[in-house]
Amino acid sequence: MKLTRILPLLLIFGVSVVSCRSEKPIYVAHVEGEGITLKELERAYTDFKPKNVYKLATLESLRDKLDELIEKRLIVLEAYRERLPEHPDIREALAEERKLQLYNFALNEIVYSQRFSESTLRQYYNFLQKELRVRHIFIPLNPIAPEPLQQKVLNEIESIRRELENGADFAAMAKKYSRDRHSASKGGDIGFISWRPSPFEMTAYSLQKGQISRPVRTEIGYHILQVIGDRPIIVPPYPEARQRILNELRREKARELVGALDSTAQALKTQYHFQLNQNNIIYVMEKLRNVPRDPKQPPLRFEDVFSEEDMALALASFDGGAITVRDLGKHFYRLQTAQQIGNWLESTGRMELFILEAKKRGLDKHPVFQKFAEEAEASLLRKEMENRVIEVRANELAREQQKTSLRMSDWRRLKNQARREWMRELRARYTIEIHQEALEKLLQRFQSLVK
Repeated sequence: MKLTRILPLLLIFGVSVVSCRSEKPIYVAHVEGEGITLKELERAYTDFKPKNVYKLATLESLRDKLDELIEKRLIVLEAYRERLPEHPDIREALAEERKLQLYNFALNEIVYSQRFSESTLRQYYNFLQKELRVRHIFIPLNPIAPEPLQQKVLNEIESIRRELENGADFAAMAKKYSRDRHSASKGGDIGFISWRPSPFEMTAYSLQKGQISRPVRTEIGYHILQVIGDRPIIVPPYPEARQRILNELRREKARELVGALDSTAQALKTQYHFQLNQNNIIYVMEKLRNVPRDPKQPPLRFEDVFSEEDMALALASFDGGAITVRDLGKHFYRLQTAQQIGNWLESTGRMELFILEAKKRGLDKHPVFQKFAEEAEASLLRKEMENRVIEVRANELAREQQKTSLRMSDWRRLKNQARREWMRELRARYTIEIHQEALEKLLQRFQSLVK
């Protein structure tokens, strides 16, 4: 295989360049000469799953997961053999996917990572590496309950905690007082929980084993927590997991962080001289208002409404680019009113400015971004390739079996049959090597974690 072919495949298949520098990779398989590392299989098999997944691991289950990774590679190889990335619509979709990945990466690095110290993110990374077994005593409370009821519930939960501080047995108190019927019968045991930046989980992760928390207020009421055990989880290296942590923080603290996002976006607008072209926006709105909307007639295409000259008009401009009428065409059927177009220009402009700033800072060259982007692009290629092949083959099978009317269950069966036949063809077309000793080594690693 030529070097020019090998390099993009290394990226597309998600090989971690960072990890390879620190240690020589161990391969569990090779597909057309390209390796699948033991680390890749380990992470695909565990993927933030609990310790039980190590305990239940067998050579057969590891091989099944490895087969999934092999099939993913085969589909991407086939996509390149069919020159799928050269199709204009696929090429455009891949470019859009990379832009979206860079925008999300830029939000994390330019906005959100500035709001959390690196030591805090490292602490959260440590939290990610284990699950906690927790029990609780729960008293429900509606968020909009009247003040007297809120005070009554708070007094009740504080009274329970005082009893616990004076030596009362937690399990017995949970059975007596907790309104969580499912866990109360088990002494308040809710099983294992994973880290999230929310009041319940953050309180649990701040406790030592056996320690009793102060009352924790959540959206559904008050809790008293006690950690009774933990178990390890295999997680990706910190640079990759850091993005997962930032994504969690973005979701959990969206309201708190909206100001940071808006102020950064406004600063970028000023920095890159972003401005709307009101005359062109008005012109577009007039054209759209004059479009006939006869439900008995097929809807007009965007090209039927706007000329090539119109397409080049800038609806918004900024240093280094513009948002044109042509860009609007991709969203023609859902953007019909002035407010819809205004909102679209605002969100699209924000994305373009963050991407500009990301490239200025070299974030598009960051190895973690490159890995995420290439994996997202590979996923898109696989999905498109599967849709094109399996749909066609399933229809051919239906005709062969003289199926004129298909139930959903019949269609799923035909698609599964088509996929199995296709995979057999791909496995025959490409060279696949399985390294059994590496699989056995991974199984031994999992078994050592259970002890």
